[in-house]
Amino acid sequence: MPIFLGLVKSPWECYLKTKTKGWPAFGTQYSEECWSSSDADQTYDKYGTSDLCKNKMGEHWANDVYLRTGE
Repeated sequence: MPIFLGLVKSPWECYLKTKTKGWPAFGTQYSEECWSSSDADQTYDKYGTSDLCKNKMGEHWANDVYLRTGE
């Protein structure tokens, strides 16, 4: 996910940033960063999986990824 959308305190805050853009997925990284793009649902797994994430907010160079569905 190449577009940095700012610092957030929760996945919900990141969700709200992407909802206004209509983007289908987003990721939280390094416990406070929000990342996404218009094709994030197709590219989020470009580098494979990681077991580094914790607290639903990602970790250094690892995203917790969320797909927006059922809206």
